[in-house]
Amino acid sequence: MKKTITILAFLMIFISGTAFAANTPGDILRENTQYMIQANPKNMDGKVKEYYEQLIHKMFLEESFNTWEIEDEQKGADAEKVLDYISSHLKDTSITLAYFEGEKNEYGIAYPQTGFIFKMPENSYINNIVTPYLQNNSIITETAGIKIYTPEIINGTFSYLDGYTIFSADENFPTFLIEQYHDECETECIPALNENSSFKETKEKISPDSGLNIYIPDFNIVLKELFDPGMEEPYNETMLSAVLIEGVGVGQTDYGFEINTYLDLDPSKLVEAGLDFSNSGSASLYKYLPKENIIFFQNNTIPSKTLEFLKTMPEYQEFISSFMQESEINLEKILSAFENETASIIQDSGELFPSFTILAKLGNKKNEIETELNKLTDYFWKEITIDADEILNENSIVLHGDKNNTYLTKGTLKLGNSELTQFSITLTQKETKNPYAFKLNNNLLTFKITMGITDENHLLISSNKNIQDHYKEGLENNSSLKSLLSENAQGYSYIDVDELNDYTQYFLSTVQEGISKDIMDVSETKEYLGLIFSPFGKLEGTEKINNEFSEAHTTLELDLEKLFSNIFEHRYPQNSLDPIWDSQKEFEDVEINDWYGDDVYYLTAQGTVDGYNDDTYKPEKNINRVEFTKIVIETLAKKGYLYILWGSMDEFNDVEQYAWYSSYLKTAFENYIISGYLDNTFRPENPITRAEVAQIIANAIDKYNIQIENKIEGITPENIFRDIRGNEWYKEAVKRVYEYNIMKGTTADTFEPEKPINRAESAAVIRNLMEIL
Repeated sequence: MKKTITILAFLMIFISGTAFAANTPGDILRENTQYMIQANPKNMDGKVKEYYEQLIHKMFLEESFNTWEIEDEQKGADAEKVLDYISSHLKDTSITLAYFEGEKNEYGIAYPQTGFIFKMPENSYINNIVTPYLQNNSIITETAGIKIYTPEIINGTFSYLDGYTIFSADENFPTFLIEQYHDECETECIPALNENSSFKETKEKISPDSGLNIYIPDFNIVLKELFDPGMEEPYNETMLSAVLIEGVGVGQTDYGFEINTYLDLDPSKLVEAGLDFSNSGSASLYKYLPKENIIFFQNNTIPSKTLEFLKTMPEYQEFISSFMQESEINLEKILSAFENETASIIQDSGELFPSFTILAKLGNKKNEIETELNKLTDYFWKEITIDADEILNENSIVLHGDKNNTYLTKGTLKLGNSELTQFSITLTQKETKNPYAFKLNNNLLTFKITMGITDENHLLISSNKNIQDHYKEGLENNSSLKSLLSENAQGYSYIDVDELNDYTQYFLSTVQEGISKDIMDVSETKEYLGLIFSPFGKLEGTEKINNEFSEAHTTLELDLEKLFSNIFEHRYPQNSLDPIWDSQKEFEDVEINDWYGDDVYYLTAQGTVDGYNDDTYKPEKNINRVEFTKIVIETLAKKGYLYILWGSMDEFNDVEQYAWYSSYLKTAFENYIISGYLDNTFRPENPITRAEVAQIIANAIDKYNIQIENKIEGITPENIFRDIRGNEWYKEAVKRVYEYNIMKGTTADTFEPEKPINRAESAAVIRNLMEIL
């Protein structure tokens, strides 16, 4: 039950509810409540309400009522009626989930207390169903004259307090609330949540019409738990301790969901942490950014908090120190450009990769930052020229790589009255003997990076090839962003999910075109990503910050009905983009004209087989039992027949539990594709024989009922191979691989079942297997 309550806490974030009001569970809950979530089904529509009702029914009926534990059928039937009534009642009644840390036990451990509060006073129950059952079939205790029922069958406790029912799997949850509510505590009485001034202020800041409300008074604790406590100085603790309280309200609208958040900050802690927001101005850099095809946009007048966070990390200071010592460039001065207002966008460039543009307002630091920036670009070019394989002239060099050549050119770009440095980068792909190598059109592999200081005293860094024309277009002229940018805010953020989806689909199509043969199909991946993106339209938000509090307004366009149906009706596809990288491999000892060459390169491009670190494949080397098993399992996984199971393998005496191949053997064993020897060993390093190869493949064919059209019918191995007499353990396996055209004999009439198989032969076998899957 505790697990169910925890799950519900997170699920409720995606559904709507009710706003805080007077005479609510906030009068019953105590000030030490660590979080509180309220939901009201009356504000839910369509599929959202349907899923909520299913969740409530499962929560209160299926999870709390375990039929297999019931000995008395009549009691079980009565308990089912009680819980069925409650779950039906909650379809139209607001419900509050609350959590607080309980009192410490004798070992100093405080276990969390979690429970629900909903309006269902005792006298409103159907008298002949609920009340009689609880009275006759429960252990009854009293606190301050309030009865607490612990039913024999239902997993949880019930109590009634001033018109509300308290339900919890934690016995101490209702006891604590009742004692505190009636002031029965002798010392350290905790006030009601509604008496807390911060809570009252939060209620005012969150929209009263919100569908869902979340209240987290100790939010700084949540933030700290997000960081690894084992790290040295993992965060600025003073900064995080300034976060006092957060409230979130979510309302369902015609287009999706509207989210309002409120954050209360401790001004003295902020100043102590070096974060004085009192003079933060309104964002303005968006007026200088390009306006079209925006995937992501952000404009912030208080980026100093990011730098402050970085400065708490030892790695940051170590990097700055070593770089300054090596280059004599004051990198901290350049980074100080980002202490004031910054803005950035990512655009769909219509090419393989999106473009980015970053702006930073320099203030009175222009001259010193410009000096260091010029030194940085000169240093970069000097260092890269030293590593150049070919120098064409003082501003043009070539780097020769294993898979491509890189041409770099340093030039200038005129932007208004300013000259900015521009680096042009062109990649050219080398020819390879791997016929399945991934190759893009060269026109997609040209990039430009522009950096410098503009006439407007802005540091600009951009990969937009047309930044000269697009600078100062202004995002306020973008039709999708007009409403967002009408706010007088310190910060803006925006993500267009539709634009992101369009770019992703284009990227995958371009990738498909770069593969010379059909070694992969990205259509399932494209479809899956489309399903993920389709419920969303865009996400946008504004924020206003000073030294007292922060208000942020975020709007998310979300189709929950589509999202839920996509999640529950579609699975993740098996293919990935690994073949792009795997297809680049070539081996010194494998030529495409070798009888096994095409098989080896085909499987390499599929990511199914690999070579050695010395760029060889070693085709004549025998393959061992575990290596062949791994290849078969990866082949079946790529074709969607199974998932690789991660974990230890303890079925065989001679296999270490966590050997590099344990997960493959575990998957193969649990899917009945392999078995060991009678002495309970697997002998992983032994060369695998042709008979064992045939048996493993036959097991897979039978396990997954694989059928092919051109199967060779009516054969018996002993009539074909003179070295198979008819009573061998591998006879049926040989028949299966022969009739499926996966394996033939070593000669026209011999199979040589005890002969080890080498890496070249295994490639041919796996290629044949892959083509029938």
